[in-house]
Formats: sequence, structure tokens, C-alpha cells
Amino acid sequence: MKFPSVTIRIATCNTRGTLRMSSEKTVGISFRVTPEFKELLETVASLERRSLTNMMEVALEEYCERKGLLLPLPRRRKRLSN
Repeated sequence: MKFPSVTIRIATCNTRGTLRMSSEKTVGISFRVTPEFKELLETVASLERRSLTNMMEVALEEYCERKGLLLPLPRRRKRLSN
């Protein structure tokens, strides 16, 4: 059985401090989730018009910001609606 993989993109800042996504610095990861979680992720990603990877990135970044786990980064994407 083949499992879906998730790619994490690493963001870098250019000389003007503008955040840009690097397509060269990605790593593949895979993990198992329940069918319900996958369906929820697909539904939310579709509503936000995002890929599954991008939806996971946005959700994780926002979670970390709320918990104070990361320094605030310049916004590069529209925030999830409440």
C-alpha cells in the first residue's frame, strides 16, 4: 500500500526582507492519518482553494504563531477564515 506524501517548503527572505518560497529546498515526508482526518483536510483545502500540502503548512504556521512557537513571519498567504 502506498501512502500519500507531504512536501514541506522552506521559506527564505530576499535582501528586501520579502518572504519567498523556495522550490529547491523541499523534503518529502509521509505519515498515516485516519480517513476522517484526510477527508477533513481535503474539504478544508478545497474550500480555501489550496493544495493539501499548502493547507497543512498554513494550519501548522498559524498554530505555532498562536502558541508562540515561532517568531512572526511576514504574511505570504491569506489567513484561514474563522
